[in-house]
Amino acid sequence: MAMRILPWLSVQPSIGEVLDDVRSGKVSTEEAWMTAHMGAPRLHTDGGVRLHRTDDRVTFQAAHPAFHVRGSGRNKFCVATASEMPIPLRATCVRIPVAAGTLPGADPAKETASVLALGRAGHVERYATGGADGRLYVGIWTHAAPFAAPIACRGHVADITSVRFFPSNEVVLSTSLDFSARIFSALDGSNPRTLTGHSGALHCSAMLGRGKSVVTGSSDGTVRVWDVGRGESVSVLDMQASSVQALEATDTLVAAALCNGTVQARDVRTAREALALTPPGSPLGGAGALDTLALCTASHRILTGSRSGVCTLYDLRDCTSPLAAWWRNGAGTCGLALDEASALVATADGLPDVADV
Repeated sequence: MAMRILPWLSVQPSIGEVLDDVRSGKVSTEEAWMTAHMGAPRLHTDGGVRLHRTDDRVTFQAAHPAFHVRGSGRNKFCVATASEMPIPLRATCVRIPVAAGTLPGADPAKETASVLALGRAGHVERYATGGADGRLYVGIWTHAAPFAAPIACRGHVADITSVRFFPSNEVVLSTSLDFSARIFSALDGSNPRTLTGHSGALHCSAMLGRGKSVVTGSSDGTVRVWDVGRGESVSVLDMQASSVQALEATDTLVAAALCNGTVQARDVRTAREALALTPPGSPLGGAGALDTLALCTASHRILTGSRSGVCTLYDLRDCTSPLAAWWRNGAGTCGLALDEASALVATADGLPDVADV
């Protein structure tokens, strides 16, 4: 199956502030730049989109003949390139953030990405976010104040690499470069369990079923299965790679994305290999380590994301060839979410996108 090379659209990162200025009446008209490319050539315009306020309403218009722009909501607009341009960009929806802020635990002085998880049970939504030097926080999520009243979860002494909510939404599992995983209460930040045994930094974790057992992946090339109640490792899966970068799991299956560019899945009851995948490499050359995984059990699909920007979708029932593979640019994938209809892809260049799968 051939990889699709998709056109890429990027918009001025501060366009949300531009929209706020126009909407508040500080200015009546303002422009923001846009860039479109498909590998090469690249089309960049200083004024790609014009925001104009009339009668308490903001309209979106093209500010350059290379683009067609139409508004489709209060915080979104659609862009296409002119038919005579060499970059065939069909109508693409651009969503503008409704709020922005700094995650608790982030350290602006360090080039270390924070990690974020959201959990929901009933009407209560919670967030957990971690950053450099072991800073980890949990709290109640609201749209009005997304990261208000953070509760500190203390114990880790090195950068947080992943955080997940248990199904109850009241407990979180975190991993760190300090060789440990910890279980914290999302209600008060207490730390009832610390999981140690890996001989390298931990990068990822996943829940087995309802969370009575969890798995962790490490730079030591192994995945450990833990009994949460006892706080003990019950088995070790040797992935025969120098590092395990991402994990996803069902009740009995754990899939690991590895730094050698492959995916291995094991049956946790028998430790036997259930499947092995080798996603395609970047059009620029090289396989690229796999850094992210997403799993949708309802559609039996698994999605991989590589450090070189390639996303590959498989059907778990027949992995002989991918269902789809696509690449936009060389920015690595740093987060994935998958449901039956779409894939949300977070990228290292700060421009997440949604793909119809």
